[in-house]
Amino acid sequence: MVAIIITNNCITIITFITCIVIIIIIIIIIIIIIIIIIIIIIIIIIIIIIIIIIIIIIIIIIIIIIIIVIIIIIIIVIIITIATNTIIDFIATWSS
Repeated sequence: MVAIIITNNCITIITFITCIVIIIIIIIIIIIIIIIIIIIIIIIIIIIIIIIIIIIIIIIIIIIIIIIVIIIIIIIVIIITIATNTIIDFIATWSS
């Protein structure tokens, strides 16, 4: 079997085996390109997921810090209130 390729008014005869080899090489190159594209897409998706996880962790840490600060402020206010009331009661009992 012989395949005939016509280019620029020249007829080049390439054997069937050569055609098959060229086709196989082209298919392999296409497959490699597709695999590389898929790997790049997977890497991009993984990077995006990691960034989202980091952002979520940072948000959770900020929320925890805010809650701790609010609790500390509430405790300080309660302590100051109790201390003030105790001092006022002490002064009231002491002066009478």
